[in-house]
Amino acid sequence: MPYPFRHLLHALEQAEIAELPASGIIVNTSDWYGMLGIKDGDGNYVSGGPLADVPERIWRLPVVYTNAMAAGSFLVGAFGTAVALYDRMQTTVEAGYANDDFTKNLITLLGEERVALAVKRPEALIIGDFPA
Repeated sequence: MPYPFRHLLHALEQAEIAELPASGIIVNTSDWYGMLGIKDGDGNYVSGGPLADVPERIWRLPVVYTNAMAAGSFLVGAFGTAVALYDRMQTTVEAGYANDDFTKNLITLLGEERVALAVKRPEALIIGDFPA
């Protein structure tokens, strides 16, 4: 992977200019591990190396890596400003015997919660691509 950090830095700059400073970064899992393996001109890892106890952060911002993010793409955002999680129903967990569970020494569990994720300020989210 070519040096990807300048693309993240540009997105962070855009967020600051828009007066919506980023609170986190989301990247693909493979991209994250690719970034961890980047070395400088002297052969040293820029992330601190395999034995360094380095938290998942880039420029002091927390990084979440997930396979849900497309490879080669990233999301920088002011997540507290951009999105809201609405909890429509408190989490419930019920246990009981259904059908022949009692004779088989089983218990059926049912867990439910109703939530909605709303994007309230899409301009606070910046999607970008890493170079190929």
